[in-house]
Amino acid sequence: MANRLAYSRFLWGLLAWESAVFIPIAIVFARAGRKIRAEDLEIYAVVALFGVFVVAACAVIGSRVGRVAAVLLGIAVGVLCMLVGGTLWASSASGFEVRPAIFMGTLLLSVPSGIGGGIAGFLNQRALPSGKYLPPGK
Repeated sequence: MANRLAYSRFLWGLLAWESAVFIPIAIVFARAGRKIRAEDLEIYAVVALFGVFVVAACAVIGSRVGRVAAVLLGIAVGVLCMLVGGTLWASSASGFEVRPAIFMGTLLLSVPSGIGGGIAGFLNQRALPSGKYLPPGK
């Protein structure tokens, strides 16, 4: 039962993170009047993979700390994973214009990633089977 609850929390956290990151992207594309191309899907797949890493880290951290710490650490994990992952991705990309574009994209997406990480941290916080939350340090 505990594994099922943890899996459910992970999936809800992943849904929250992906929504927090991809809704702003969809708004930008809708306002620009540009249709999504096949090349864009490659970028979205990498960003979605960042989400799996962020939420997995938030699930591990959030299950060990209390409510406030889980949210704050989730925000930090969301921002740092996006910045570090984006920097590594930009450094491995080929092309003069592609590297700065990837880096700027990860800078812009670090805020929604932090918001999604905070939500994922909140959803994955430590709880008793009765539904009551443990105070930090216990």
